[in-house]
Amino acid sequence: MPATAQSTAVSAYGPLTPTVASDKQKIKTALVKASTTIDHPVPVNLDAILPNPGVPRADVAQSAEHPEGSADGKRDLSVMQQHVEFFDRNKDGVIWPWETYVGFAALGFNFLFCFAAMLIIHGGFSYPTLDTWIPHPLFPIYMTNIHRCKHGSDTATYDTEGRYLPQRFEEIFSKYDRGHKGGLSFGDIMAMQRQIANVMDFFGFFASKFEFITLWLLVKNDQGLILKEDVRRMYDGTLFYHVEKQRIEGKQRMQVEDGPTRSQKIREFAKTKWVGPKGEYKKA
Repeated sequence: MPATAQSTAVSAYGPLTPTVASDKQKIKTALVKASTTIDHPVPVNLDAILPNPGVPRADVAQSAEHPEGSADGKRDLSVMQQHVEFFDRNKDGVIWPWETYVGFAALGFNFLFCFAAMLIIHGGFSYPTLDTWIPHPLFPIYMTNIHRCKHGSDTATYDTEGRYLPQRFEEIFSKYDRGHKGGLSFGDIMAMQRQIANVMDFFGFFASKFEFITLWLLVKNDQGLILKEDVRRMYDGTLFYHVEKQRIEGKQRMQVEDGPTRSQKIREFAKTKWVGPKGEYKKA
């Protein structure tokens, strides 16, 4: 009996099960004697949603649910450049350590985490972005060369030129979203880190784990999951702007509900007491 095209099991988070398209095209994606291929299925028939999903995208981070990418993405930058652009606070193309600190603080992390992140990121990734063999004493990261910061033991969603591969992004969830929850739990992240780790790659293993644990701390929901869309927006950097905006709006709402803070009251009192209508200081 001739083989017929089988439907792919599709959830809200993309194709999940392998299929056989026809007698002429039988591609095995899992083998009994290689049980890990069964435990970690790849998404198939993805090209029905995204054309050529294995071809790297230079400017857009796509997914099965968002084939158009982010509407607020910066398409004049590579996806990897978009990922770090949030931390370039003055938009001069260079990320300085203090900008990274301020960026993490804007996302809501405390002093210790911001300081540790600054040391880890600039200590590990500044030198590869330089155009000289001589290290820079202030450890800047040059966005033009951010593709040189791709490390091992990662998901391979970025290629070595900083482009984005939809196929590899979808694999994160087809392989590690156990139970098809629509996101990754902390346990899923740890299982993924063990699976993608390269032999003797201590730096890459640590960097990858640091990145995903940070993401989990930043956007985990009430069920302890980081949702697929949040991960996609992390790759193109739009997630960071979204989180910062939410925090600013949250503070403004609290201010309206609770009234002015003590420091604001003091400033307002000083302004009416000692500052004239033109901004000049009044004489005592």
